[in-house]
Amino acid sequence: WTITGQVRPRFELRSGYRFLPPANSEPVVFVSQRTRLGVICQVEPRARLTIVMQDVRTWGDELSTTDASAANIDVHLANVELVPYDFLTIQIGRQQYSYDEDRILGPTDWRQHGRAHDAVRVKWHTPQTDVHLAVSHHEQGEPTSSASYFNTDNYEDMFFLWSTAHGGHARASALALYDSYDRTFRVLIQDRWTLGGRLELSSAPIVGRVEGYYQLGRHKVFTSIGYGEWTRVQRDLRAYLMALSLTHASRRSSFTLWYDYLSGDKDPNDGKFGVFDAPYGSNHKSYGWADMFIRMPEDTKDHGLQDLAAKAQFRNVGPVTVDLHLHYFAFAQPDEFGERGLGFETDLMASAFIMPSVKFQAGYSLILPT
Repeated sequence: WTITGQVRPRFELRSGYRFLPPANSEPVVFVSQRTRLGVICQVEPRARLTIVMQDVRTWGDELSTTDASAANIDVHLANVELVPYDFLTIQIGRQQYSYDEDRILGPTDWRQHGRAHDAVRVKWHTPQTDVHLAVSHHEQGEPTSSASYFNTDNYEDMFFLWSTAHGGHARASALALYDSYDRTFRVLIQDRWTLGGRLELSSAPIVGRVEGYYQLGRHKVFTSIGYGEWTRVQRDLRAYLMALSLTHASRRSSFTLWYDYLSGDKDPNDGKFGVFDAPYGSNHKSYGWADMFIRMPEDTKDHGLQDLAAKAQFRNVGPVTVDLHLHYFAFAQPDEFGERGLGFETDLMASAFIMPSVKFQAGYSLILPT
């Protein structure tokens, strides 16, 4: 048996987080906390059970100091791993995904709730190659007849096939992901494929990365036609992401130049929808820590996004590690005024282990918008 635990309280002062603040608005201050308690049981040499319970709340969520409703407690992870052969692992139950720096599939760890999937995942491994296949199907309750899976932001079906191979100074990976939605709170996406890959080349102290993904399928939205009436408009999904970075790394520091291009919609009346949306990625890691661009269709008003960034990390500054990021954001497609530029964001984070199991972080993000 192995017992795991985490207590992560976080104090935040927000003025413009996620959205630019209205004029004369006051900053907000609050403390959120994530508490996790887990057990890992090696049932036998080739079978392991993992269960992690989670409580997420803002200080003051309870109605009183004697409130014991425990409304925020959830099962974060609950899965069993079976290893019938040394090269094969089968994981069944609630689990996290983390692939290729969490670009398309990640645990979104900045959010206190995180992200987990109910799935069956099969992992095939050799010294130079890994292949993973995962399958999920969702229903509400225990249906006795066919019914729509609606009024939820969750997908109805999802599967992906991911593979990676490495040798020498190169590593390549490829991903094919399919997800489908019935009617959601935001839009109705009937079918979506995300196809692409990533290539990483290294020659110390330089590391280069290039990746690209293409999305296709059918995208449906509900559009108001006035007087409380709505109509459903279907468009073909055709969107793409292109990204590259170049990093110079040493023992005490690293410097990265970064560029991402996420396509936008050129013409809302041409029968095509061109906005790329990383399905289950950790966008907080990529597009600024103020989270202005984590839900791409909404946050960019369908115009897509360009992110040109310079990132630096300084390690062992005493006991502290310092991260400094500078982003310039622009639309991929110009807005109705012909403008693209959105502005700058600077992110600063200092991290230090004040005890072997106690980590302290302090961060500040500044947005200079157009």
